[in-house]
Amino acid sequence: MQWDNPTPTCWKKARLRYWATNLRRWQQGVFDVLHGSENSKIFAERVDHACIENYGHAGPVFVEKLMRATDKAGNWRAYVDSFCRVIGKEADVSLSDGQVQRVLKRFALAALAGELATQVGLTGWPKGAARDVA
Repeated sequence: MQWDNPTPTCWKKARLRYWATNLRRWQQGVFDVLHGSENSKIFAERVDHACIENYGHAGPVFVEKLMRATDKAGNWRAYVDSFCRVIGKEADVSLSDGQVQRVLKRFALAALAGELATQVGLTGWPKGAARDVA
């Protein structure tokens, strides 16, 4: 693959919905809203401090909740399969392409993890938010 090509074939095949729209909407990513900080430097320092203080709390709780719900693994597989079909159709990509399948599955797993974390009260997000952003 040539890295000097801004639109390699694999990127075309793995087009994600709303990508271009979101790029125009997001100016600075997390720094679009400074959540009461005077400037981006202070906000970044607050985020760093919060990460140091709160690192690793949610992960063990999330895994514990998953281990208690292994009977739902079939539902999780169905969620991943459905996500891949729906998003693949929306993005108009070939679901028979192995690379496309792997990319879609990774996004599906991220969406599933976010939705499961939301269900057990770890995120504070509304239902469907993780899927929407994945």
